[in-house]
Amino acid sequence: MSDIIQQFKTTAECDAALSVAAKKQKSLQKKQRTISEQKEQYQETASDILLEIAAREKDIAGYRQRLETELSPKDRDETQDKLVKAEYSLYLLQRRERSYSLPELAVKDFDLSELDHGVTSVAEFIAAVEARKAAI
Repeated sequence: MSDIIQQFKTTAECDAALSVAAKKQKSLQKKQRTISEQKEQYQETASDILLEIAAREKDIAGYRQRLETELSPKDRDETQDKLVKAEYSLYLLQRRERSYSLPELAVKDFDLSELDHGVTSVAEFIAAVEARKAAI
């Protein structure tokens, strides 16, 4: 990279390179903010899902315990319906939990580290071009 920069002979060449690099840097920083926000949102959603799963498991245990007692047929049917709905809700939450799991957060971390490296590289490029421009 520095070999190419050293070949710049005019400030116009430096300015053109700086313009392109600034656009690239702005784009990378925007992606960086977006992924960082997504990561935070994933973490919040994951904790919310865990809380909902715990609540649903508690409901299911309560419905099962209630079904073990002597109930009228009407109450038994109502409790059985609530149990089925709670079990299905738990199933959906557990499927949703997989979308917000630790591996998914690790991917977001990896994406962020890639972008951090890109932003650093662009900043180094800009500094090198500015130094060349000053030397011209």
